[in-house]
Amino acid sequence: MELVSIIMPAYNCSRFIREAIDSVLAQTYTAWELLIVDDCSTDDTAAIIASYQDERIHYFRNEQNSGAALSRNKALREAKGKYIAFLDADDSWMPEKIEKQVAFMEQNGYAFTYTAFHRTDKPLRISGPRHITKMGMYAFCWPACPTVIQPGENRSHPNHRPAEKQRLRYVAACDPKGGLLSVGRRLVRIQ
Repeated sequence: MELVSIIMPAYNCSRFIREAIDSVLAQTYTAWELLIVDDCSTDDTAAIIASYQDERIHYFRNEQNSGAALSRNKALREAKGKYIAFLDADDSWMPEKIEKQVAFMEQNGYAFTYTAFHRTDKPLRISGPRHITKMGMYAFCWPACPTVIQPGENRSHPNHRPAEKQRLRYVAACDPKGGLLSVGRRLVRIQ
């Protein structure tokens, strides 16, 4: 199994972070590391994270409040996985999410995938189109951050351009205050 680095920014999320971490621990795919960056929380977020004794969970704290995008980038610099996945501290995954998504990527040779997702605060199913073109990405930022898996840095995937700038563009595409993703190939959503 290839290592998946899971990037989790956290800020004052004590109400939700236990559910998010537990959803990672419940994954059927077990080769992962969880990199949590605490963005100077003032609630019990740090204490909740510290209560976990799994060596795959790594905790970092920003020196000053920097926002989700910079917190993600800090975790990306520490990531060791062949693949990078994103999970916000107030979100959670289904148990087979990583297993199914990584298998799909490897079987089809995709460098970047995202999935449909469900909002739990409203009885509403939200998903994007089956395929996104470069122009479609300019018009809409479809991939929700917690659904994305992409290659890690310095990897040998034939469709991967090894550059920090590419990774930062992916993060910006997922951040509401960021820019748009600019890639020449289509992005794929799996169910």
